[in-house]
Amino acid sequence: MGSGCSGAAEAAAKLDGVSNVLCAQDEAYGHDLAEPVAALIVSLSDDYSHIVAPSTSASKNIMPRVAALLDVMIISEVTAVVDADTFERPIYAGNAIQTVKSVDAIKVATIRTSTFEASGEGGSASVTSIDAAANPGLSEWVEDKVATSDRPELTSAGIVVSGGRGVGSEGDFKKITDKAEVSHLEDRSLFILVDRNNHFGIFHASQMLNGAGNTDGNIEIRRYDFAGLAHLPIIWCIA
Repeated sequence: MGSGCSGAAEAAAKLDGVSNVLCAQDEAYGHDLAEPVAALIVSLSDDYSHIVAPSTSASKNIMPRVAALLDVMIISEVTAVVDADTFERPIYAGNAIQTVKSVDAIKVATIRTSTFEASGEGGSASVTSIDAAANPGLSEWVEDKVATSDRPELTSAGIVVSGGRGVGSEGDFKKITDKAEVSHLEDRSLFILVDRNNHFGIFHASQMLNGAGNTDGNIEIRRYDFAGLAHLPIIWCIA
């Protein structure tokens, strides 16, 4: 779905295991607004037993709305499928795996795609154009603002420099940021993470970690520089 999604639909049709691709092209879906997209998914739900999406920021906004409209539970961050009703998902910042069994007629889930093998491209599914669903009119797009930075996203950082309340003061904390800048000159894969007990934030434009485990993908770290870090779940969610 989107304002121009025919190319994506053709690409999806080539994936192994895909039997049919539905393509809804409408301006209402051009900016990932959760309400109209959720309305479209719900309008198609009677024909399906499972509705899944990757665990991206957009899907985390859309799929809970779909589950609420269908009056079913949302199964988030699935890392393994046991059977049609049973799924595994991480809890406690990934330190434990929870097995969830749903008795809902329709299962709504987000999938952590990094834990599954990519599909091959030997398929030849048909692509069917469908009409847009009625727009509930609960939101409207105003503008997109994109912040730029010469630092990488958390999911691609090779070096993490972090500091917490053990640093002791704002002045000492500056030593962490100074060290980060030096490391950044040595290796341009850098991300700075601090714990939420003191100076909680991520030193990267437009990105904040608001709880343990709230990342969209697996992160491979080559080097750790921790200074007085107290809130260990934050570390484990990126390790």
